[in-house]
Amino acid sequence: VAGIIAGNGYDSYGARTGVAPHATLVALKALDREGKGRISSIIAALDWILDVGISQYGIRVANLSLGKGVEQVQSQDPLVQAVEAVWDAGVVVVVSAGNHGDSGHFTVASPGNSRKVITVGSLTDRGTGSTFSDDYVSTFSSRGPTLFDHVLKPDLLAPGNRIISPYADDSNIGSLVG
Repeated sequence: VAGIIAGNGYDSYGARTGVAPHATLVALKALDREGKGRISSIIAALDWILDVGISQYGIRVANLSLGKGVEQVQSQDPLVQAVEAVWDAGVVVVVSAGNHGDSGHFTVASPGNSRKVITVGSLTDRGTGSTFSDDYVSTFSSRGPTLFDHVLKPDLLAPGNRIISPYADDSNIGSLVG
């Protein structure tokens, strides 16, 4: 995700850059290499943004490409409360909707079920380049309304498949993709 956002194209001689190559990133690791972890670790990272990130690093946007099942109303969900505290401090919080769209509606993950944050679902682009009339919500992309609170989510759709992060030509992934 970091490369998609802010890759500068250095290792590809500018051929593959992110959408905001001049952005400065602060990476907080809350999950292990398999994408697993504790909610308390994610909340600790959000607390760090409040305690240190905003004042010392000028963080203005937080991206959370993660989620958990919705198990309670928003007002009682500690993860939703944590992202809303970051939002209330002036940081734009962007969260993935989730990858459970095949299960139908009410599949948007927490904290994407928050009314405050920007929840992003996946759009499949047919690549025709003309209009969005033939593009569609990716089958895997979670869909609203949200469980319990019935909030219409996601807030927007963005290309979410067939996206390749910048990579070096001599990298392992480069030999597979390129």
